[in-house]
Amino acid sequence: MRATALIAALAIAPGPVSAADGNLAGIYSNLSYNDEAGDLLGVEMMVVPTDSDHYAIFVQCAAGGLPETELTQGVQSGATLSFRMSADLCGRGRYQATVSWKGMRLQYLERKGDPPIFLKRKKSYWE
Repeated sequence: MRATALIAALAIAPGPVSAADGNLAGIYSNLSYNDEAGDLLGVEMMVVPTDSDHYAIFVQCAAGGLPETELTQGVQSGATLSFRMSADLCGRGRYQATVSWKGMRLQYLERKGDPPIFLKRKKSYWE
């Protein structure tokens, strides 16, 4: 009985993805349909490992209409992913993302005072 309870508790217990196993791979999104304007708003990122500490990152940014997309490369340091974007809609420049089992806290580093945004770890908006 104790073993069954322990296994069940471990199966549902959240844990930090990156700190535990070093893997930041996943889909992170706050992309949503805006009923009022009839368009898309938000950011979605698919993070895929390419080697021990590098990731390919497919980014979609939407501020009405179709999302602007970009494929970039990120470098991992612990639970942090650093990368650069050249897309205007997302914001050109450097980003830093802190990843956990819940999602990603994404910080744009080019403008001081810009608040971070949170992207939940979940299925793609498009699924």
